[in-house]
Amino acid sequence: MNDLIEIFREEVAANLKEATRLALEFEQGPPDRAGIEALMRVFHTLKGAARAVQCDQERDLAHRLEDVLHDQLDGKLPWRAATVDLCLMAVDLIRETLAARLAGAPWPDLAEFTARVEAERAAPPAPSTAPPEPPEPLDRATDGDGGLDLLGIFAQEVTTQVAAARILLAGASGTSGDDDLPRVFHTLKGAARAVGCDAIRTVAGTLEDLLHGPLDGQAQDLSAGLPSALDCGLRWIESLLAGLRQGAATPPLEPLLEQLARLRESGQFAPCAPPALTADPLPASADPAVEPPPAPLHPAPFDAPAGAPPTVATAPSASLPANLPADLPAGGQRTRLAYEQLDRLHRLSGELTVAVASFAGQRNQLRGLTRELTRAGQRLNRLLAGALGDDLDREALHEALRQVTQRLAATTGGLDGLTQTHDRMESRFHYLADGLADEVTQARLLPLSDLFDDYPRMVRDLAQELGKRVELHLEGQDNRIDRAVLEQLRNPLLHLLRNALDHGIEPPAVRESQGKPAAGRLTLTAHRVGALMRLRVGDDGAGIDLERLEAAVVAAGHATPALWAQLGSEERTQFLFLPGLSTARSLSTTSGRGFGLDIVKAGIESSGGTVAVRSEPGRGTCFELHVPLSLSLTRCLLVVGGRHPLFGDQRYAFPMTEVTRIRRLAQSELRELEGRLAVHLDGETLPLFQLHGILGLAPIQQEVGRKHLLVLEEGGGRFGLLVEAVIDELDMVARPLDERLGKVAEVSGLTLLDDGGVALIMDVTDLLQHLREGVGYLAPAGLQAAAALDPGQEAATAAQVLVVEDSVTVREVERHFLEQAGYQVTTAVNGVDGLNKAKAGDYRILITDIDMPRMNGIELIRTLRGLDRFRQLPIIVVSYKDRAEDRDKALDAGADRYVTKSEFDTDAMLALVAQLLASAPARPAAPGTARDA
Repeated sequence: MNDLIEIFREEVAANLKEATRLALEFEQGPPDRAGIEALMRVFHTLKGAARAVQCDQERDLAHRLEDVLHDQLDGKLPWRAATVDLCLMAVDLIRETLAARLAGAPWPDLAEFTARVEAERAAPPAPSTAPPEPPEPLDRATDGDGGLDLLGIFAQEVTTQVAAARILLAGASGTSGDDDLPRVFHTLKGAARAVGCDAIRTVAGTLEDLLHGPLDGQAQDLSAGLPSALDCGLRWIESLLAGLRQGAATPPLEPLLEQLARLRESGQFAPCAPPALTADPLPASADPAVEPPPAPLHPAPFDAPAGAPPTVATAPSASLPANLPADLPAGGQRTRLAYEQLDRLHRLSGELTVAVASFAGQRNQLRGLTRELTRAGQRLNRLLAGALGDDLDREALHEALRQVTQRLAATTGGLDGLTQTHDRMESRFHYLADGLADEVTQARLLPLSDLFDDYPRMVRDLAQELGKRVELHLEGQDNRIDRAVLEQLRNPLLHLLRNALDHGIEPPAVRESQGKPAAGRLTLTAHRVGALMRLRVGDDGAGIDLERLEAAVVAAGHATPALWAQLGSEERTQFLFLPGLSTARSLSTTSGRGFGLDIVKAGIESSGGTVAVRSEPGRGTCFELHVPLSLSLTRCLLVVGGRHPLFGDQRYAFPMTEVTRIRRLAQSELRELEGRLAVHLDGETLPLFQLHGILGLAPIQQEVGRKHLLVLEEGGGRFGLLVEAVIDELDMVARPLDERLGKVAEVSGLTLLDDGGVALIMDVTDLLQHLREGVGYLAPAGLQAAAALDPGQEAATAAQVLVVEDSVTVREVERHFLEQAGYQVTTAVNGVDGLNKAKAGDYRILITDIDMPRMNGIELIRTLRGLDRFRQLPIIVVSYKDRAEDRDKALDAGADRYVTKSEFDTDAMLALVAQLLASAPARPAAPGTARDA
């Protein structure tokens, strides 16, 4: 029952939203017949749904409103403006009753609503201006309440489910591996049982059983005939529905059922057409209870009286996709779109499965090539052994080498082909991964109408409460945005609209005395700008009263009158977002507590957005919000911030929405401003800061000209930030930090990079606050010291480390964490390889294992220590042997430190490497350098 209540809750929410929209639309003037029918149908749907889950009070509320609207259609009651209030009252009571039911709280009292309904129905009938009486309904099964019959609802559900089944059938290419198709026929079977339509119930139930056969392990393969059988069954269901709506006799089902039984027994199916109809079925959108209504009435222009509620005007919605039927209801349209998106995801997942399966063949091919290489190597070893033993003559040796060469050439050709196949597969995987990511991202996006639809009712009620008149204009509600961002916008936009109504829009008498229209204009618009959504909440009211704002700011101790006089208008309006600050003259249920705009700023910034305000006295105020379209993927600029003594070069990510410019910095653009360096760009002098100084890291580039300049902007202020290097611009998945860390300064999250490393995502708002405090600024002395360096001099290169290890796993682990710490790492696979690379290179430290083929670690250390170049080279032994005699043997051979693999720790290892490098004497020059000469 809980699942049914949840489904009911979602259906109630959608229908109440539609009822509110229609009621507010009718408030602008008397509705035509089609409008009243649409509103009545909403409450009829609510009544039927409430009856199904035994929610009696919700059912009674919907039924009473449906009776009022039915009387108006019959001409028994006139249309009154009070009907809108009654509809909205019913909407509120249904919503409150359901919320109380779910929370286990007392239900609201219906006494006032019942009295108003009875008073409405007791009103005298309207003269000839009432909507014409509906024609007599066709003879059909009714719901027993004297209202519309259930057949219309059933017909609409059948139409939607059949369309969904066809989409799934086309996407699955006839397979039945999903639960979606069986669920569609199960739904049809249950709906047909509810209205007593045994024929459709039988067909849907048989098709459901047929689909569950393969799912339940049925041995017979139905894949060949199943698509045709399902399509035929859907056509029979449509034909049976059309006959039911026409009152025709039910045709015999034996032709279809016999073919379906044959399919189950033999896997073969012969399509059988449903019986011919004497008339075409009604369109899905037609109301089965009444004949098509006459042309809509066109009442005289509606003159709103003084104190009339707000007008709600919306921009035209974007057109629906061409493949959606125009008469499909709103819920059906969304369901259809969801099915189409699932279809695309299903196709992508299928292609991905096929692509992954292809690796099996490549793996077998690679194993075959490996065997060929192994055999060729063994053959060469035998030839070498024979040549050394003089067992082969020259001609035999030449022939054997020719055969081995041919085998190696064939193997090389196979490897080339495999490489080309791998390249193609890599491109294919990138394509599929991008498509899958796009579809998943789209699945998270919701239209802004889900948010905007709640505001007309709120504006209307608040305007009536404040005694004001207002026209609300909505635009851009068809734009789609991430579900999480949409939820974070809900409260900020609500506060801004309430603030505009209470503080911005003047009372009608005041507006008329100023030459303005009596009704104020309130706008809420949304436009996509790149990866951001720009929302504006504007009004044509009085604007911000700066004198009252000054008084509130000074009284709260946030500024002095002298400081206020020096501030610009943008800086002054920023005080509006301080918590606890209010310019309201009195405390009311709407305003006066000083937390509205503080909530707005906190909510917008929590989603990675910004908020700004501009105002003109007497002309109005506009709040502009910029929020990201999605929180799942963020376009970021990856930079190097500086070098850590243990962990090497540190990478950071800046959201691209926060970076307005990226460029190199020329010496001629530098300025000195109040003892600090600044940069002159585009006629403006910006304060200059260094990221490594803010984060406590060491610089990598000593010359300012070798760094990159990022220009950051917030609240009208711009700052220059120097970073060591710009790596790339990437789409990143932002991950939150562990909540146990609390708020980490200048950091909002982290992301994993392609190479397995981690980059911190900068909290630009927090960073800019530190910049305002002067943290990390570049002093002129620092610049002079950098400029005094030889222009050709490079920053100190990272220390070169040689890792000698025969285990590929251990070798790669050591290489990875050392490179992450900023070292240049070379690896060797055994002692001989390590000795050769040590002689050829110029390494600052050596890390080696003990047990290795050809030459073990002890022999390697002794050999190196016997050469003058390596007498002072720091050597660390990493071995699984933990006996004291093994440790002593390595140290006696000349190792500086001995670490067992059981106690191996990357942090301790990095600290040990740094310690040995710091204490090592100056290196002797490698062969070939000036010192050797």
